[in-house]
Amino acid sequence: MFNEIIPKVQSRYGKNGLLDLESICQFMSMGYFLSDKTYFKGLKQILPATEFELQGEKVINSKEYFSWHYNPKYRPFDEIYEEFVSILENSVKNASENVVIPISGGLDSRTLLVAALKLKKNIKGYSYHFKDGWNESKYGKTMSRKFGFDFKSFEVQEGGLWNYLDVLSIRNQCYSEFTHPRQFAFYEELKNKFSGTFLLGHGGDLFFDHMNVSENLLLGEQHTEIFNRMVKPSGYSLGNELWKQWGLSGSFHDYLTDQIFHAYNSIQIQNVNAHFRAFKSKFYVPRWTCTNLEIFNDFGPVKLPYFEDEMCKFICNVPEQILAGRKLQIEYIKRNNPTLANLEWESHKPFNLNNYQLDRAPFNYPYRGIQKLRRTMSTKKYIQRNWELQFLGKNNFSILSERILSLESLVDKNILSIALQNFKNKPNENFHGITMLLTLAQFKNNFFEKQ
Repeated sequence: MFNEIIPKVQSRYGKNGLLDLESICQFMSMGYFLSDKTYFKGLKQILPATEFELQGEKVINSKEYFSWHYNPKYRPFDEIYEEFVSILENSVKNASENVVIPISGGLDSRTLLVAALKLKKNIKGYSYHFKDGWNESKYGKTMSRKFGFDFKSFEVQEGGLWNYLDVLSIRNQCYSEFTHPRQFAFYEELKNKFSGTFLLGHGGDLFFDHMNVSENLLLGEQHTEIFNRMVKPSGYSLGNELWKQWGLSGSFHDYLTDQIFHAYNSIQIQNVNAHFRAFKSKFYVPRWTCTNLEIFNDFGPVKLPYFEDEMCKFICNVPEQILAGRKLQIEYIKRNNPTLANLEWESHKPFNLNNYQLDRAPFNYPYRGIQKLRRTMSTKKYIQRNWELQFLGKNNFSILSERILSLESLVDKNILSIALQNFKNKPNENFHGITMLLTLAQFKNNFFEKQ
C-alpha cells in the first residue's frame, strides 16, 4: 500500500485510548496536528509519500518514497509551460466525461475550467457566497452564460452550521474546525443533483505563487517567521492554558517551538520560499486542507490535478521566479481561452489577466475610492467569513456557548468562560481559539466519551 505525496484520504492505525494531551495543545494552537500525531497516544496518522504494509493495527516496512526538495532546472519558459500543461491536461483528461467544478473568482478553478472546456468535457459548475457578503457566485454565472454549461449558485445562511455540525463531526472526525467546509451546507443537493467527477482546484495558490518570504532570512529568523505564520495567538493562549491545567511537564512554548522547528528542519531545502512551500505541502496541506476532502467523495469521484504526485514532483524542479506571480496559470488561460482571460480577476478587481499589472497606485485609486465610499455609506454589516454567520448573534452565541461548556469535564470551566467572553468582546481576535474549543467539544462528545 502507499500514501500519496498529498494524501486525499486520511489513513490512521492503532487504537484509541489515552489522550495525547501535549499534541492536543499543539492542535489548539495551529488548527491541525503535526506529523503523525492524533488525539490519542496509540493512534497514528499514516505519513504522506510512504509505502507501507499494515499488519493488524501496526505499520511494518514503512518507507518514504518522496521527499520535498528544490532542484530547479533552468530551461526556457515555454518548455516549463508545456510540462505544466501536459500534467494538468492529462489529469483532467483522466476524469470522467462529466465534471463538476466549484468556481470562484480566482485562478485555480478558472485554470481547470479552461482545461475542461479545451478537452470538451460536459461541465456543471457551482459557487457559493455568504449572506450579506461579496457575491462571488457572479463569476461562475458569467462563465456559465458565456460557455453554456449548467450552473448553480448557493448562499451560506446564518446559523446553518448547527443543523449539520454533528454529522460533519463524524465525517471529518474532528480533525479540523467546522466553519471551513462550507460545501457541507449544500450536502444533499450536491450529492443528489451533481453527477460526475468533482474537479477541485485545491493547492493551486500554494504551488503556483511566491511564498512572500525574504531569501535573506537566517535559520533563526525562518523559525520565527514559520512560527508566526502557523500559530494563531488565541490558539496559543488556549493551548498554554490547557497545558497548565492538565499539569503537563515543561513549558508549552518550548514543546510547541520544538515540534514546529523539528518539522521545518526535517526539510532539506536552502531556498527559503521553496522551504516554506514544502513545509505547508508536507504538514499543513495533508493535515488541514485534505481533512475535509472525503466529504467530496460522498458526492462522486474526486480529481485534484494540482495534488497529483506528478505535479508535486514538477513543482520541485521549477525555478521560483517562474512560480512567482501565478505565471504558469495566467499564461495557460491567456493562450487557451482569451475570453476567460478578459474576465475580472477577483484578487485584482476590477482588472483582468491582461491588465492586472495596473492594480497599483495611481491606476487603482478610482476603484478603491468607490469601494471605500460604498462601505462607508452602507449601514449593513458586510460578511467576509463563515464564522461571522455561524457564531455571531444572540441565538448563535447561545448554541456555541452550550456546546463549548459541554467540555467542562475535560477543560476547566473558568478557561471556557473566559474564552467565550473574549470572543464576545473581540471576535476577530479570538475566533480561532473559540472554533478550536468547539472542535474539541465535538471530539469529546463523539469520540472520547463514547469509547
